[in-house]
Formats: sequence, C-alpha cells, structure tokens
Amino acid sequence: MGNDFEEFGFLDILTIFSVMLQIKGYQSDIRQVSNDDLMKELVKQDREYLGKILENQKLIISKLAELG
Repeated sequence: MGNDFEEFGFLDILTIFSVMLQIKGYQSDIRQVSNDDLMKELVKQDREYLGKILENQKLIISKLAELG
C-alpha cells in the first residue's frame, strides 16, 4: 500500500477527473443563474426609473407651458 494511485487504473483516474470537472461546471452554472437573476432585476429597476424620469419631464414641460 505504498502509493494509493497504484491501486487506481487509468479509467478510474479519468472518472475522478471527470466528476471534478462536472462539479466545477455545476458551480459555474449556479453562479450564472444568480448573475442572470441579478441582471433581470437591474433591467427592471432601470425601466421603472426611466418611467419615473419621463413622467417628471412631462410634468416639468406642462408646468413650463403654463408659465409661458
């Protein structure tokens, strides 16, 4: 039992490596999902703020028209 890797065959080592890559891919997918959710929320907020800005501009223009 000198070296533990002597007990593993080439295919066993490839299988272990494959599982490690799958775990890494899964972690990356989880981060991407959270990034996508964050981007959706930011786009939603941007649209809401843009709507408020446009409403305020219309109000300002109407007040200016009343003065002019």
